[in-house]
Amino acid sequence: MALCYVNIIAGATFSIGFKFAGTGNAEAKKLIIDQIEFFRKKLKVVPGTQPSGGPILTNTTAETKNQVDKSTVETCLCILAFALGLVMAGSCDVEAFRQLRVLRKRLEQGEMNYGYNMAIHMAIGFLFLGSGALTFSRSERAIAALLIATYPILPNTPSDNRHHLQALRHMYVLAIETRLLQARDIDTGKFVSINVEVKVRDESTGKVKTV
Repeated sequence: MALCYVNIIAGATFSIGFKFAGTGNAEAKKLIIDQIEFFRKKLKVVPGTQPSGGPILTNTTAETKNQVDKSTVETCLCILAFALGLVMAGSCDVEAFRQLRVLRKRLEQGEMNYGYNMAIHMAIGFLFLGSGALTFSRSERAIAALLIATYPILPNTPSDNRHHLQALRHMYVLAIETRLLQARDIDTGKFVSINVEVKVRDESTGKVKTV
């Protein structure tokens, strides 16, 4: 039951990453960071047993509530890192970067699995996509490409293609779009610094606000 619960939470949060990909939505970011904090601080990692041909099992009695095996916790954290990277793609957000750095340091302190290392660094790459000039589209084709690139079964080695071809991790490039406003002087063609007022419509309420 504990394994089912944590996987459902991670999967649901992962879907939010696709829903708000490239939007920088503050509520989505907070929700994902809250889940990262939950997995990091409130789940107790315990050794799991691997029966022949079956999933890892953990003791889920009242005395061992919130105890999950290490592999599951780390995999879920990588999936949450993907979700955070998708939402905040190209934003260079400091708070999101801080969370990803904490996850990276956490993995460095234990046995570094190639798949976990890859996932965290992909998420950091999404965050700083195009040095802030690029982000992800939310078209159907773009979301499909992102799902293929972030397929949530992580490899053990660079040549591990048993469940997912590692070359497909690069499919995220098909979802990239430019989202950059540059002001130029009409006479000289040079970039100039000006004050810009942007009106944004909140998708949930339909209200327009100026930023």
